[in-house]
Amino acid sequence: MIYHPLRTLQAWSISMRCARNILYSITLTAFAHSALACGSDDPVPPSTPSLTVEFQRTPLVQSANGRTVVLVDFVVRRADRTPLEPADVDVVLSVDSKKLDVESLLTKADKRLKANLNLHLVLDASFSMLSQPLKNKTNTASNAFELMLSTAAESRDKVRTIWRNKSEDATVNVELTLFDKWIYHADGEWTDAQIMDFPPPGAGTETKLLGATHFAATRMKAQHDSMVASGERDKHVMIAFTDGQDNISTLDNTESPDPTTCPGFCSPPTRPRCQDGSLVPNCPNESDGLCHTAKLEAPYTSVGYPCVDRSAVADAFLGHPSLEVHVIGLGSEVDESELEYLASYGHGSFVQGGAADDIPQLFADVLKEFVTINSQGADIPQPAGNYRFSLEITDRERPSSRARCSFGYSNDPDEVGSLKSERGNCRAWPEE
Repeated sequence: MIYHPLRTLQAWSISMRCARNILYSITLTAFAHSALACGSDDPVPPSTPSLTVEFQRTPLVQSANGRTVVLVDFVVRRADRTPLEPADVDVVLSVDSKKLDVESLLTKADKRLKANLNLHLVLDASFSMLSQPLKNKTNTASNAFELMLSTAAESRDKVRTIWRNKSEDATVNVELTLFDKWIYHADGEWTDAQIMDFPPPGAGTETKLLGATHFAATRMKAQHDSMVASGERDKHVMIAFTDGQDNISTLDNTESPDPTTCPGFCSPPTRPRCQDGSLVPNCPNESDGLCHTAKLEAPYTSVGYPCVDRSAVADAFLGHPSLEVHVIGLGSEVDESELEYLASYGHGSFVQGGAADDIPQLFADVLKEFVTINSQGADIPQPAGNYRFSLEITDRERPSSRARCSFGYSNDPDEVGSLKSERGNCRAWPEE
């Protein structure tokens, strides 16, 4: 199940949202050619699935020396809200209804299309993750905790590949934080093996979800302020995963974790291993004599955290100029209203699965929410004046599903480099 708190689609309507004067979304229901009633402004139900188009921000328009550069970022969805990859759609760019020639179009190698990414994974490491069984016996993981770790590692690598394919010189920064009653932040970037080597939680550990997401949002704001992915088209994305309800964030445990009292992760955390180096309980001939304890060598910081509630987390999200938060809930024990609240204030989506085996698909659904951004640009020789820029978008698999978006701009030479575009609007295509 996918819940889009700020993207609820109303049938046969166009909705617009503006958030923090930077991130905004224009949602379009686009109809096939046959869906327009003759002599009427009202569309009739389409015979083919519709498209929606969501702009990620106000289009950027800059002009200098008789040339105008236009940059637009958007996501295209089918009627079931599934995002389409940029390769799944055809996009035609026009100015004043005249198609732009190929010499004016920017390629992905053009640095002006570059967009950096700062991704932060916030993962539940409470004891309940060990009690989530896997039905798929072919999976190498033995429980939801291990499957979450392996999926997070794979997702990190997938994001890097997709993002850099979109923008060749893009910088992709990925950070990892796990939580139970404490918060464990990876110092630097761990290898896949180091992620999988993180110890399983011990019995009795609590869930400090709000504290962990507040910690991550505060850190990401500091990174943005220090120029990490701080450009107008750069993105900061948090993915939070949990299988339970927060039950300790309203308590202050700012003292450092004590190895003598911490029942789960301790400092340094340990994880039982077989004599041959494989992880318990996968020893070929498991017995006390064949297993020993190995320290986690990956660098990390474990901290307690001040008490925070929902409103404090919402303030932290909104205090970041370009943060997007997606939330994954696993099982029936999650507090759906709380997770929807986080996704809403994080301008992201909430996805939920019923079983541990759903974890890979849940992560895949969330990744599509931001790796499917389509970035288009043009460098156009133009005299000063007022113009209307248009995008005509077609679903390659379903060519009768199309959309047109347009916005006006003025390339006043006396206002070089300033934003001069409208927010834009989308409508059924062909237009009435």
